[in-house]
Parts: sequence; C-alpha cells; structure tokens
Amino acid sequence: INELNSGKVISIYPNPNSIGSWQLEVSSDWVGSKVEVSDANGKLVFKSEIRNPKSEIAIGDKMAAGVYWLRVISKQKNYTTKLIKL
Repeated sequence: INELNSGKVISIYPNPNSIGSWQLEVSSDWVGSKVEVSDANGKLVFKSEIRNPKSEIAIGDKMAAGVYWLRVISKQKNYTTKLIKL
C-alpha cells in the first residue's frame, strides 16, 4: 500500500502477506518517528522507532491471521494504515 501524505511518502509491503513481516520505506522526514502495530482489538503487538528510510516491521509468524493497524507518529503528523496477515 502506497499513500501520499502532504507529499511525504510512506510505503509498506508486501501487504497482505502470510509471514507477519513487512518492509517499511519512508521519506527522510519520518526518520526518528515512532511506529506501532496494534491488533484489531487495539492491543499493541509491535513498537519501535524508525531509524532508517528502509526498515522491517516483524510481528512474527505466530501472530494470528487478521487485520492489524500500523501507526507512524511524529511530532508534526501521524499516519495510520491497515496491515493484513493471511
């Protein structure tokens, strides 16, 4: 899923996938932001800081199939999108 936010790009792929691991690519203004993944019930399953324009979000193959929410939080803006684990 690729989305534009005020000209600043966040890309997460492959989505959907069955392994519970996504590649996250962000423009340089998102580096230093927090990234969180929550399950459909709102339980936090992953939390990290974006340190590079390319990084990995790994919730693991033991996590249940379903919809998860990726949230990127910076001082100036937030970004939220769905992750789907098959």
